[in-house]
Amino acid sequence: MTSEQLTATLERINDRLQDNDSTVSFAVDDESGRMVIRVTDTRTDELIRQIPSEEALYFAKYIDEHLDNLVGLVLHQKA
Repeated sequence: MTSEQLTATLERINDRLQDNDSTVSFAVDDESGRMVIRVTDTRTDELIRQIPSEEALYFAKYIDEHLDNLVGLVLHQKA
């Protein structure tokens, strides 16, 4: 999908969501570099839903940081 196609698709999604007083945004999480999707209430600016959640981003970061230790632990217990 080209960036133009993605932009057009996002505009259509936001047009439909505006009927429900919400909008969707896409961003890249600074720490993990992962794509994050947020659905926000346009009246209150309240976050309705985030995919992946903050907890999932934290867990993924933790796994990335400790992967070597986890692999070593698994291999050590198998031996």
